Amino acid sequence: MCSHSIGGIIAYELAYRIKGSDLRSLEYLIISGRKPPYIWNDEKIIHMLSNDKIKYQIAETVN
Repeated sequence: MCSHSIGGIIAYELAYRIKGSDLRSLEYLIISGRKPPYIWNDEKIIHMLSNDKIKYQIAETVN
């Protein structure tokens, strides 16, 4: 399952409920989103990085 923004919240809740039921669980849940437009900062734009640097940024966020 893949979703974006508010759909990500709905997908998460659905996956959580499926996990607690007799239904077959999802193998992956991918959610994308972004900060609201009124929050501005000087962080790098991650989608412009190389694949290796994106993987590094994700690992840093998770750990």
